[in-house]
Amino acid sequence: MRGKFVAVLLVGMVMSEPRRVILRRYEESLQISGSALSLVGGVETLLLDEGEKFDVEYVNQLHENTIVHAHGLNPASYKTGQDGFPLVEDWLIPADRAKHVVFDINQTGTFFMHSHYGMQHAKGLALPIIIRERNFPSSLGIVHGHLNDAEDFILMLEDWCPYTMMRTSDEKCSLNSPDSALAQMKLMWTSVPKLIQASFQTCEAPVDESHVKYERHTINRKQEFQTEMSTAETYARLRLINGGSMTNYRIHCPKGSKIVQVDGNWVVPYSCDKLWISVGQRYDLLVQKSTEITLLAIAESFNRVPNMNDVAIFRALFANSTSPRTSLPLALNATGRADDELDFRLRRVQEAPMDYSGAENISIRLSGKHGYMSINGSSLIPPGPSDPDFTCVGEPRIFRLQRGKKYCFTLVNSNGDSHSFHMHGHDFVTLETSDGEIPYMHGLNSPVFRDTVLVPGGNCARRKICFEASNPGGGVWPFHCHMSFHLSAGMLLLLAYEDSVKSDTNLIDVCNHKSIQFWNKAKPYFAGGLLAMIFLFSVYLAFQRKGLNEGGRIAKGRKNSRHRKPNKPHEVFTGQKSNQSQKSREERDELITGHLPGLRSMV
Repeated sequence: MRGKFVAVLLVGMVMSEPRRVILRRYEESLQISGSALSLVGGVETLLLDEGEKFDVEYVNQLHENTIVHAHGLNPASYKTGQDGFPLVEDWLIPADRAKHVVFDINQTGTFFMHSHYGMQHAKGLALPIIIRERNFPSSLGIVHGHLNDAEDFILMLEDWCPYTMMRTSDEKCSLNSPDSALAQMKLMWTSVPKLIQASFQTCEAPVDESHVKYERHTINRKQEFQTEMSTAETYARLRLINGGSMTNYRIHCPKGSKIVQVDGNWVVPYSCDKLWISVGQRYDLLVQKSTEITLLAIAESFNRVPNMNDVAIFRALFANSTSPRTSLPLALNATGRADDELDFRLRRVQEAPMDYSGAENISIRLSGKHGYMSINGSSLIPPGPSDPDFTCVGEPRIFRLQRGKKYCFTLVNSNGDSHSFHMHGHDFVTLETSDGEIPYMHGLNSPVFRDTVLVPGGNCARRKICFEASNPGGGVWPFHCHMSFHLSAGMLLLLAYEDSVKSDTNLIDVCNHKSIQFWNKAKPYFAGGLLAMIFLFSVYLAFQRKGLNEGGRIAKGRKNSRHRKPNKPHEVFTGQKSNQSQKSREERDELITGHLPGLRSMV
């Protein structure tokens, strides 16, 4: 469907920690393979338990730089690229190299990992992450017991084969790749900016669909994903993930569904027959099993009646079921535009102090000024394989955060497109929409925390979100539209703790192709280098004791499995290639990769 190559994630278990995540290209469309993956509801998944560390080694076989973000997980440190966003070049994973990422997890629920470099995510570099709970909150009431008796199913939504107004539909997807669609969009931005340029203050009318359209929409990389249910449990937990590039979906829930979790946060169980899920959001549904469970996901449109290519279908049946499958409607009504119902209805399970009356209020205007997607009239375009540096349109700045202070961002959308905004390193609450304020009483009847919010397109739709600057590691955290083409067009700003960044630093440093200057940036690298030297010296002494000759070869006749030639996976990530580029990268990547067979990366 999408051309010859699709980037995918493969997760392989090794004999000891860390878990090895292999990033590579796969020659068949829409597939994830790997025998060592955990299977959750028939889907290959990175499966963790509550209290377990996120301890993963990424092995890059893409033949280009990459970086991976664990979406929704909030590491307590921004250093060494734990969050997976390319703020400084050192944090990227070069081709044929590995990076070891470790941080504590204080969260449970449904998440996913994806590339945060160029259009790699839009090519399929994404994988579900599930963190299983040890216990469920007793305040869930009767649902507490139902969750204990529930079988898990993952439903990962994705959109495939993009095309723009400059290219017609291509059902075989031989021409419509994310890279080609982005090139077409950039051509429009630079050659005909007046046709698409929005005034910074003008409220555009809503547009019909996105300016990027898709040939296919899938659940678990199939337009119709069908699996078997176990008879051992009475309930099913459907874990919905919108891992798409640009598309918001209207979900037609199975009969009797209750929303129990949003973006990894528990909510008072809420019955739903439909819901909107925007790019990057997650919803967990609890449903009692019957002969068949069917869920429809319909790509958002405004005036047009969708066809079957705009619909992704999930079906779960009991094994050896003889019941006929539920028939689907032959004609589908137009899905309309996302509403605000759930923002007003969903409430946090456990009440907590929440008073934002003294928060600092900041207005953020979303627009298409300059022909680019912008925030407050300026765009910050992140790097990718084809553009390795940040690009600035206007003069974007860092928003400075004081530790422990509360902030409220009012997002006002001047643009006709909708935008799904995701905050790294923090969760937030939504306190206001275009339909008015969401009532709450300083900790009572509290709105739910989440990490991604949809701002509908057109008519200056707005969302007011509030959060506390409480990440223990401080640092710099991205806040951006999660729609791949909007992010690639510069809809990005950074949130920087004042005690983590030098006082004279702003985004102009990045725009001039300089790394952001962090306080004490050298410390982890100095410590890592010292440990590396000690370790390598001890290995050298051990090799001497084992009879290595002066040329570095094992003495003739000696057989020792620790010194045998490494297998191919080890060669990939321990620097075994002896080409010109390898030698030129050694100093730059010294603390990212090991230099002896069998050594893991040092970062």
